[in-house]
Amino acid sequence: MATYPYYPYQTYYPVYQPMIQQPIQPSVQQQPAQPTQSYSSGIIWVDDEKEAALYPIAPNNAVALWEKSGKKAYMKKADATGKPAMTVYDLVERKEEEEVQDVSYATKDDYAAVVGVIKEFSEKVTALTAELESMKGDLYGIAGKKKSKKVVEDDDA
Repeated sequence: MATYPYYPYQTYYPVYQPMIQQPIQPSVQQQPAQPTQSYSSGIIWVDDEKEAALYPIAPNNAVALWEKSGKKAYMKKADATGKPAMTVYDLVERKEEEEVQDVSYATKDDYAAVVGVIKEFSEKVTALTAELESMKGDLYGIAGKKKSKKVVEDDDA
């Protein structure tokens, strides 16, 4: 560590060497092509998709381009490196739908009738299920084991 002579009422600060800065060289860029005619509304109009693809755009920007025929619109974007990407949208006229005038609602009587039909159907399904189970039991009884014969005794003899 360097020693400095003591001088009262003086403060010494270390001397820093200034950093050497590189001179900024202007980059040579091509002049962008003249954009197509833009009307006073601020909308950018193009003739076709090829012209939209050639439209210059700055990095990290997006621009909407409208086809003069009115059938397509283009969204052209560029990422940070300046690589462009374009999305094409078809413009379709929306037709007004006819209003539905015939609206009918179910009444309490209609609801009760439907509930009655559902209950009746449920009872029939339950009865058919029980009948099927009894038929299945008879089938297994015939195929699986012999049924014992009932002996009928005559009371007359």
